[in-house]
Amino acid sequence: MSAVAAPASALDDVLRAEVKARFGAVRQAVAVGSRPGTWIIVTERRRLVAKTMRDGRTAGDAERLEAVLGEAGVPRAPLLGCAEGWAFFAWVPGTPPRPGGEAWVAAWKAAFALLGVLREIRAPLAGDPGARWLARAAESAGAWPAAAAVLALLRADSGDEGPRSLAHGDFAPQNFLDSPSGLVLVDWEEAGTAEDGFDAG
Repeated sequence: MSAVAAPASALDDVLRAEVKARFGAVRQAVAVGSRPGTWIIVTERRRLVAKTMRDGRTAGDAERLEAVLGEAGVPRAPLLGCAEGWAFFAWVPGTPPRPGGEAWVAAWKAAFALLGVLREIRAPLAGDPGARWLARAAESAGAWPAAAAVLALLRADSGDEGPRSLAHGDFAPQNFLDSPSGLVLVDWEEAGTAEDGFDAG
């Protein structure tokens, strides 16, 4: 995950005021991630992560997802609250698991166990991560006829839906943290309801 240090003044004024009211004055803000809209913020009282809510997501959506994840015991960065267009999450200390060695094997065992937990959650969340990923892939597939043909087959097959469950939407090593309490899955903004096995794919 790339990080760009930025002065606190680089934050949008509305976001900065909201963070100050909830968590204290902003001392440092670092933009992170591959897409704009994610900040690690250090205030006078705590460190947190602010993420833009995308794809029409609301505070209610974020709160419902947090409730479902909490009830299922999914290891995650807890939601601290929402503001207009933003969700605030607790900072989770940890680092992405590094390939090789026992820690890597343990992380993948924990990830596979977590896939089983997610599959049991029949949460009625709006949004289908599978459809979003197919649309993204289609944007660049035109240059490669073979890729376009595979996408056409996938889209044609998508009408025969099986059981659907909660899907993280970006279940990949860059979203795992090896924390003191074990594996944590972060960045839930792509979450939705998809066919069972979507995250495993």
